[in-house]
Amino acid sequence: AFKFSDDKFLSQNAKETILNIIAEKTTKNSDLISFWEKAIISTRDNKLKVWIEYKLALCYEKGGNFSKALSCYNNILKQSKDKKYYPYALNGIASCNIALENNKEADKYLDQIISEHIHSEVFPGAVLTKAEVYIRNNEYDEAFKILSKYKNRLLKSPAWPKAVYYFGCLSYAQKNWSKAKASFKEILSNGNLSNQELEKSKLYLGLIYIEENNLKKAEKLLTSLIIPES
Repeated sequence: AFKFSDDKFLSQNAKETILNIIAEKTTKNSDLISFWEKAIISTRDNKLKVWIEYKLALCYEKGGNFSKALSCYNNILKQSKDKKYYPYALNGIASCNIALENNKEADKYLDQIISEHIHSEVFPGAVLTKAEVYIRNNEYDEAFKILSKYKNRLLKSPAWPKAVYYFGCLSYAQKNWSKAKASFKEILSNGNLSNQELEKSKLYLGLIYIEENNLKKAEKLLTSLIIPES
């Protein structure tokens, strides 16, 4: 794989595919880190090196080695000739800082993605992360504003189910039962979220039914949380 990575006649996509074949068969994150570390040393192709460093950064981040992940992401930002991975590196830096509870530092990078990279694949995730930080800080109005502002962009992305969940939670916090109910019903009909988020959606929807004095629906929904259906 390392030999092919410096082949002058192979395209960038072909080189990435060859390296990915090895990576996909490597199950331990520590072994994958070792593989990418060796790959980045062996290759002389600068464009491929940036891609490898991004893969390495993701592994470091997954393993909780945020200092090394941040070092890789910052190296990518310095590669002025190739901006392809620039927004991905910004997103990685934001993600690491959130994990380290440096929310103010993360905010700077999220804002840069949102203001400068609206067409990037990481843009919807950055908007959701920004909204999540607002929600954690009980800044519900700000969270609602940013989700509403970029609603059309989120609607066309895989991030939409999570956005619907946040809209539901925010509407619930504002006691707007009809909007919250519509959001949680949409979530439960699609099921494209984590088990924890689906369970919370059931809980909130059940509590909304209680507010509406629809006790039969509330009992059925809330009982399913206590006694899962077989």
